[in-house]
Amino acid sequence: MTSRKVAKNNRDFKGVWIPKKYWLDENLRPMEMLFIVEIDSLDNGEGCFASNKHFANFFGVTPGRASQIITSLKEKGYVVIHNKYSGKQIIRREIRVVNKLNTPIKKTKGGYLENCEESNTHKSNTSISNDDDHRTAQNPFDLARLAGINVQSGLNLPIFSNYINRLGSDLVCYAIKRTNDKADHPNWSYLQTVLKSLDDHHVKTVKEAEELSAKYRQRKGKSSSMQRERPHYHLPTNDAGLTQTEALQRILAKEAEEDRLKAEQQKKEDKS
Repeated sequence: MTSRKVAKNNRDFKGVWIPKKYWLDENLRPMEMLFIVEIDSLDNGEGCFASNKHFANFFGVTPGRASQIITSLKEKGYVVIHNKYSGKQIIRREIRVVNKLNTPIKKTKGGYLENCEESNTHKSNTSISNDDDHRTAQNPFDLARLAGINVQSGLNLPIFSNYINRLGSDLVCYAIKRTNDKADHPNWSYLQTVLKSLDDHHVKTVKEAEELSAKYRQRKGKSSSMQRERPHYHLPTNDAGLTQTEALQRILAKEAEEDRLKAEQQKKEDKS
């Protein structure tokens, strides 16, 4: 283990508190538990975007070890990670604790300096765009907020975070955009249905999602066409004193008898 380096010991907060659910969680190693607390203390509402170097210095481990611990927390479902890109280059990593800690931490208005140092390239999304040529990856949390979908309350957050980890940010953003476009009132229930459909169909990319959507529209179009071609019967239920079922049975029996007579007539003509 390397020496611990706390470059800024004047961080504006009173301390940290570790919830019982983490303290007694046998699935968490002590260092992982401490990483969760530090990640949460650096989250100013937009996620923690401190680098592996910060965690390495703060906890006295190597950057590689810090990366392994954060990856382990993601795989175990304790945190969700979103990378922002400029082209193919990652310009910022955002980490969020899946279940926010209910801590008495006092935070500064602009967040801690560890976050501010790496936020120079941050830009907030102002609209929901379907432009496939837009290469900067969008943040699912920001996009959901713009669409007016509450993904961070109650049980919504762990479910939403799990979908991000399983499907990836791009697919989740696609689902949010689809919910925004298709739902009269975009909401969590509709979004969850879209996400579940993508997961159930083992969709891995936005292209596959668009192909699945096209197939669905095609099937729906055929179904509508068949409904238009279906004959509409006038059921004389009132005049004849019949139920609709009885009237329909009578009509179908009459049509069957007509078909039988036509078939017999055709056989006679074939023999002559």
